[in-house]
Amino acid sequence: VSQSRYHSMNQVRNAVPQPGKRQSTSITIHILVFYSLILTTACSQNQNIQHQLHDLTGSTMGTTYSVRYTGHKLPQLQAGIDSLLQRVNLSLSTYIASSQISKINQSPIGGQVDAHLRVNYQKSVEINQQSGGAFDPTVGPLTEVWGFGAARALKLPDSSTIDSIRAYVGMHNFRLTGDSLQKKHPYRDWE
Repeated sequence: VSQSRYHSMNQVRNAVPQPGKRQSTSITIHILVFYSLILTTACSQNQNIQHQLHDLTGSTMGTTYSVRYTGHKLPQLQAGIDSLLQRVNLSLSTYIASSQISKINQSPIGGQVDAHLRVNYQKSVEINQQSGGAFDPTVGPLTEVWGFGAARALKLPDSSTIDSIRAYVGMHNFRLTGDSLQKKHPYRDWE
């Protein structure tokens, strides 16, 4: 019984404000509030910068692009994006006669590849295998002869023309070795 009385007395003593203790608690609370305000203001100013929205737009590959980002303004970002897209275009565009892929398409044996073309070729092989051949980026000669390519066919191809073109179509007809993409069969103009 005396133990419970002792605990009750300590609870009462702790609940009753004691001189000097209240004042230090009040000062501590004011200091905490002050620092909280400083931190909140500093963080909100930083968040304003972090949440500031920037838009970049440009033209490439016969269309437009838009990049939206938050944070500090990066003036060099637009030039970097444009430069990268131009390099990709000069590597992979079938609409630019001087691009690497256009040169390889027109070459009888293949040609040199850069990093962009190498990565795209390797991914094409992977997707071709995963799709059981349904995805085949080598069908260019067939699309041309049927009139779906850049040149429009004036007449429908006959079955012997289609069969002869099929020998040139398929990922097995190409081999990537280092920086060189080689064709198994020399190029032939189907027009």
